[in-house]
Amino acid sequence: MVSDFPKFEAARAFGVFNEETMGDTRVTFVIDKEGVISHIVQDAQSMEQHAEESLEAVKKLSAS
Repeated sequence: MVSDFPKFEAARAFGVFNEETMGDTRVTFVIDKEGVISHIVQDAQSMEQHAEESLEAVKKLSAS
């Protein structure tokens, strides 16, 4: 998600803002053509994992 400092409105809207740390949780959303979240990668420490899982989800969407 794009950083939306200092108000964190997008992070709050997607439910990924952490009030305790006053920061975003690392989450990647794959959103389909209809605007529906079809896949979520949450709390993975590896950015490579975020990229790999998201790419696989996009490939599955493209195949349908």
